[in-house]
Amino acid sequence: MLAWFTRGLGNPAIIFVVEFLYGLGLAGMASVQSNILPDVTDVDEMLTGQRREGVVSTFSTFVKKFVSGFAAFGVGKILTAFGYDTALKGTEQSARAVFGVSICYTLVPVCFLILAFIVICTYNLTREKHSLIKEKIAFKHEHGYADVTEEEKRMLEKISGVKFEDMWLGKRETEKIEQ
Repeated sequence: MLAWFTRGLGNPAIIFVVEFLYGLGLAGMASVQSNILPDVTDVDEMLTGQRREGVVSTFSTFVKKFVSGFAAFGVGKILTAFGYDTALKGTEQSARAVFGVSICYTLVPVCFLILAFIVICTYNLTREKHSLIKEKIAFKHEHGYADVTEEEKRMLEKISGVKFEDMWLGKRETEKIEQ
C-alpha cells in the first residue's frame, strides 16, 4: 500500500490534487479567521463599549505568526519521525520519508479543511444577527441605552457568552451627554 501511494506521487494528476487540497486547507482556515474579524470587533464593542480593531488585529496577527511557527515545527517533527534526511535529494529519500511528506501535504491540510468546515457550519453569528448587534450598538451610542426584546437579549447572551446585564450594551447610561 505504501509503495502504491508513493509511486502515485509522480503522477501529475495526483500532484495537482495534492497541491489543490494543500492550498484549500490553508486558505480555508485563513478565510475563516479573516471573515470573522469584523464580528469579533462588534461583539467586543457590545461587551465593552469601545471599538478596539487594533487590539483584535494585533491578536489576530499574533495568532497567525504563532500558528505559522507551530506549523513549521510540526512539519519538521513529522518529517523527522518518518526519517526524512535533508542531506538527500527528493528522489533519494526512503519510501517512508516520502510517505511522511505526503502526509504533510495531504492528510494534515485535509484535517484543517475539515476543521474550517466545522467552524463555518457551527458559527452562530449570521448576517442578520451581526446587523442587529450593529444596530443596537448605534442605538445605545445615540440614546444611552439599548432597546432589546427578551428574544434579542437571549440571542446576544448566546453569541457573547455573557449575561446581558454585564455587557456595556445592557447597562443604562445615567445621563446622555449632548454635543
